[in-house]
Amino acid sequence: MMLIQKMNNMNNCKETQKQQHKNKRLKQYNIITLQNYNIITLQHYNIVTL
Repeated sequence: MMLIQKMNNMNNCKETQKQQHKNKRLKQYNIITLQNYNIITLQHYNIVTL
């Protein structure tokens, strides 16, 4: 019984790590796209006002 529980814990741990890694990648992606979007809209706005 204990062995099964240990294995479950290990699997959960792996899953959590995978999830965290995925979240980290997503955050990086969001930052990149946000920066790109901001730069594009800012440039566009500046050109229009100029």
